[in-house]
Amino acid sequence: LNLLITDQGDIAFQNHNHLEICNRERKNIQAKIFDEAKKMVIAKMNNGLPSVLVLYSPNWHEGVIGIVASKMVEMFSLPTIIFTNSENPGLIKASARANKGGDIFSILESCQDLYQKFGGHKAAAGLTMKLDSLETFIQRISRLKVTPSELIFKNYDIEITSADITPKLYNSLTKIGPFGESNPRPIFLCKDMDLVKFTILKDLHVKWAFKGKGPELNGITFYYLQRFDFMHPQEILNELKSNKIKPAVYFNLDINRFRGNTFLQLMVNKVEIPFS
Repeated sequence: LNLLITDQGDIAFQNHNHLEICNRERKNIQAKIFDEAKKMVIAKMNNGLPSVLVLYSPNWHEGVIGIVASKMVEMFSLPTIIFTNSENPGLIKASARANKGGDIFSILESCQDLYQKFGGHKAAAGLTMKLDSLETFIQRISRLKVTPSELIFKNYDIEITSADITPKLYNSLTKIGPFGESNPRPIFLCKDMDLVKFTILKDLHVKWAFKGKGPELNGITFYYLQRFDFMHPQEILNELKSNKIKPAVYFNLDINRFRGNTFLQLMVNKVEIPFS
């Protein structure tokens, strides 16, 4: 707040530097917790993945477990609940995130009698409960039947051709917005585009280039390389070329504005090899 309201350069500079230092520290803490959480899941994978990830460490920082839960969802495509110790002895707090198309609130609601506090919505929730209740909580959650993420990812609203991907389509979509939890963006499936190339950004994200019945179309998948269940883009490209087939591309349509120019952009959920 002080950075935004001051008209003195030295105060703005001091507050900016302080924010930068805090943000770097937050990123380091977040990365450490994410790495620990990821190793916990991978260590148990020989027994198969559960339908809901429940992770706990007494020393994880409460302020970042929500972000880490989101990143675990991106990596494993599973609803994730991350616990850490509360400031009150004997109590633990959790931050929970749903996988795509899931409802984490309903999952947690089934154990509501165990909680001291509880709140949220379909996509995200939080709770406080006694540490002594954690084992009971895990047992109950493990018995729930949750829709597998691989089925959720294959859901789409309508199949279209590359010729349909135009500014006119995007403009039509804006008329049914705004989009959010109760009105999600339509998911399209397109099967008549070639994957021309890809670029890896910051060792995490993947930028795609597709060619169909019109100009080349760009797409992006954020945090693609953190996803546990996705093929590497080079494997996909090699497979498509060797079998001379086109991919199945699931995406939302958006606009990318860059240096005064406006481009259609595919927000790619998944690129699949048909019949693989």
